[in-house]
Amino acid sequence: MRTPVEPIESVMLELTRATQKFGPFASAHEGFAVILEEVDELREAVWHGTRREQRAEAVQVAAMAIRFLMDVPEQGEGDREGEDGDGIDRLEACPTGTDERVQHDDGG
Repeated sequence: MRTPVEPIESVMLELTRATQKFGPFASAHEGFAVILEEVDELREAVWHGTRREQRAEAVQVAAMAIRFLMDVPEQGEGDREGEDGDGIDRLEACPTGTDERVQHDDGG
């Protein structure tokens, strides 16, 4: 059975490398863009790459998600009035392949 130690160590090494090379995210928007880019690279690796490439990209996704949590403050600039409290905008895929923000009846 695999343990989480090796993947977590890989994620922490990547997090340290990326933070030293690029510094902190300047905003939530930058963090989201970086995570989205890494997810796109993971998708490409899953479709066309080797298992090694897939795992490397998954490590980068995880590292950037942690970096987002470290760099983007829990409260402050960017908070909006009237959110349902979880701070998450829900996205739904549109038939064109783009994402559109959708207001749900449940307030989300």
